Amino acid sequence: MTNDPIHGATIRWTFEGAMAGKTFEHTFGKDGTITYRMLGGNSEAPTEATHSEIAQVSEDVWAISYLGSAGYTLTVVLDFDTHTLISFASNEKELSQQTGAFEIVGEAGQARRSKKPSAAKSTKHMRGSSHASRH
Repeated sequence: MTNDPIHGATIRWTFEGAMAGKTFEHTFGKDGTITYRMLGGNSEAPTEATHSEIAQVSEDVWAISYLGSAGYTLTVVLDFDTHTLISFASNEKELSQQTGAFEIVGEAGQARRSKKPSAAKSTKHMRGSSHASRH
């Protein structure tokens, strides 16, 4: 798997605007799996994304997209320099945009990657596959 700040980390993001104050916790497995849950109130057991993509956009910016169990696709861009995010949630009927901030609460995010420039990286995971692939 790639040496990045996402795989193996648990990241919480909190939204502004229409979703103000809602915090979601995402755990990114080293095998490419993603589980997520809303914190507070009626927190449920984590749900596993059925398909996901993670790509490095620039040295400190990463994009994550996954298909959730309710039929929504969430795409989020995380800026590890400012710890801000922008996300898009969509299904066949609607599309919404949210902004917010994130914090790293798990292992991988505590060790920063080197500052060497690198080519864009992407990882793909489909539930049920035996491994994630890079391209």
